[in-house]
Amino acid sequence: MAIAPCHQGPTPARGRGPAALICPLLCLLTLPVGCAGQRTPAPATSPPVVVELPADPEEPAEAAEAWWDSLASPEISPERSAWLDVHSEVAELEDAHRQIVALLARGLLDPADDLLYLLRKQMAVGAVADDDSLSTAYRQSLDRRLILLAGLLAEEHAMRGESTPADSLLEEAYADIRGLVLPDTIAPVPLEARLAMAELLRLDNELVREWVAYFCGPGRRHFDRWLERKAEIETAVTGILAEAGLPPELLYMSVIESGLNAQARSRVGAVGYWQFMPGTARHFSLRHDTWVDERRDLDRSTRAAATYVTQLYNYFQDWALVLAAYNAGEGRIDRMIRRAGHRDYWRLPLPAETRNHIPKFIAAYRIASDPTRYGFAAIPSTPLVCDTIQVDDATDLKVIARCAGVSADTLRALNAALVRGVTPPGGRNWTVRVPLGTGEQCRQKLAAIPAAERVVWTRHTVRKGDTLGSIARRYGTTVAQLREANRLSRSGLIHPGDVLQIPQGAGGGTGAANAVVAAPVARKTTGKTATSRTAEATPQGYEQITYSVQRGDTLGSIARRLGVSLDHLRQVNHLKRSSLIRPGQRLIAHRRSAPARAG
Repeated sequence: MAIAPCHQGPTPARGRGPAALICPLLCLLTLPVGCAGQRTPAPATSPPVVVELPADPEEPAEAAEAWWDSLASPEISPERSAWLDVHSEVAELEDAHRQIVALLARGLLDPADDLLYLLRKQMAVGAVADDDSLSTAYRQSLDRRLILLAGLLAEEHAMRGESTPADSLLEEAYADIRGLVLPDTIAPVPLEARLAMAELLRLDNELVREWVAYFCGPGRRHFDRWLERKAEIETAVTGILAEAGLPPELLYMSVIESGLNAQARSRVGAVGYWQFMPGTARHFSLRHDTWVDERRDLDRSTRAAATYVTQLYNYFQDWALVLAAYNAGEGRIDRMIRRAGHRDYWRLPLPAETRNHIPKFIAAYRIASDPTRYGFAAIPSTPLVCDTIQVDDATDLKVIARCAGVSADTLRALNAALVRGVTPPGGRNWTVRVPLGTGEQCRQKLAAIPAAERVVWTRHTVRKGDTLGSIARRYGTTVAQLREANRLSRSGLIHPGDVLQIPQGAGGGTGAANAVVAAPVARKTTGKTATSRTAEATPQGYEQITYSVQRGDTLGSIARRLGVSLDHLRQVNHLKRSSLIRPGQRLIAHRRSAPARAG
């Protein structure tokens, strides 16, 4: 609908409050967008709506609120309303945007600030994989409207005397979007900024001395371990920081964030060397799913951290504030600066963890730069150098480790991003790191192993009430991967008694004897023998043997007689730990075939 504000009575006085003056513009910000991101035009036959602005200067806030409440919501076509009902994630973003507009119109700036920050973070997560073109256009339009809202909020703060001079307000509002929203095509950190880091590291105060004393005393065991890890990864990390034009001393951010530990996880869910939260990781293009978590990958996560730190420095222009913002979030630090009226890190009302962040950073740098001075051993640099191989489809790291002639633990440490110990199903040319000098041998041996023997699978017998979703959650996988592994179409149903195959990677199994070829879902049939329940695929190079249970037999005694493991016997016969066997029951096992004799 068209809006034509009409003043009746005196012109609003300056002292009446800016909220009443900007309400018409806020109304425009709430109009829906079309498929191409344009505002939906009003029908040609609709007359303009005449709105009377409040004229009483004595009650500006109440009048503005009443004026806002008198407005009807912009009309939305039935088609768009139905579309929003289907796209609930877009509807939630729209609702949050309208709440910000309403709070700003009422002059409630702090709640509007908080909600705007949360909405920006939600937008930073990005569109879902199956977003249609209209969803994408909507998100782009909303991104532009949020920039305008940030500018309006800044102007409101200025009118109340709560912020810096008005000529820099819009610039600050736009810059505030950088941390999670701006692309990484930004200016490098200038040389003088790198020199400023040295000045910060020379700082010495009581908090720094307390952290030095802690690392040399109660925390010595942890710091010893950090120094060992630093000797391995320092060259790789500082090389990436140098490429980004950042000071090499930023390595010690990772020291105090994670202890240089790929597996580190904070109490709030931050993971990896640089402690990325899931939403921030996605924004910086770090893959995070059932199979892969690149927050644990040294190269990828360090490059993402370098981009983020560069953005933070371009905004704050002060290393202490950059480190604080990395720890507590740029929105939180910016809000504290605005409310305190200064940018002195040491005088800001920071949370205890952030208050200790810079002293801890300086102390870690000081000790690691001269460990013998503080009673630590000087560990020579031993850069981690690897060969790489390309792997297609799902392959267990234990299989690759055997091909390389190293332990599975060694290979998992080199490929920490593979959270389930297996390369992703359906992947092509996935890069796997192996110890230096083992690459060619590993490549040749792996090429000789059939795909069916490269990954260990767990079988799940469908029970009443099971769904693909509940089964996926139980085993830490996804419905899509379950469908792919079991060749189920989108319309395919599962029934009690069906046997699903679930890739487990590093979990369980006794090698190729337990490897199973992914086959269509096996349907339960009538019959007393275990072999009649499913069409069992025998791995290449193995033979299937059948055994009839005798009186006095146990699963353990049968496994020993057949030369297989107890776990293998349970797995191929779909037996639980509580399952009983009875005389006459037939069990199967897979045993390596005997080599053929010459002549």
